Amino acid sequence: MSSWFRGLGSSLGHSLGQVGDSLDSLTGHKSNVTKDEVLDDFEDVEAGLPSYWRKNIEDTKWMIRYDNERLKNYCTDLEERYAASELRIQHQSANY
Repeated sequence: MSSWFRGLGSSLGHSLGQVGDSLDSLTGHKSNVTKDEVLDDFEDVEAGLPSYWRKNIEDTKWMIRYDNERLKNYCTDLEERYAASELRIQHQSANY
């Protein structure tokens, strides 16, 4: 009798796993569709705004892109400094 319950539990667990995978797939698909719809709606709204607001949005986008590039460069610089420091530490450790 207990083996029957184990078999039932295993079967049920497998089925629930398949349902979970299907839901994950469906959720991901719905998420992508929603994202595309939002972007399309945003473009429609943006096109209907007065030119002042469109310019303001473009300026904000430009500032974000500029800051993003600046931070990428800063991050690269820090990574290079870190690598150089690691090499110095290894060299000093080898000398001891």
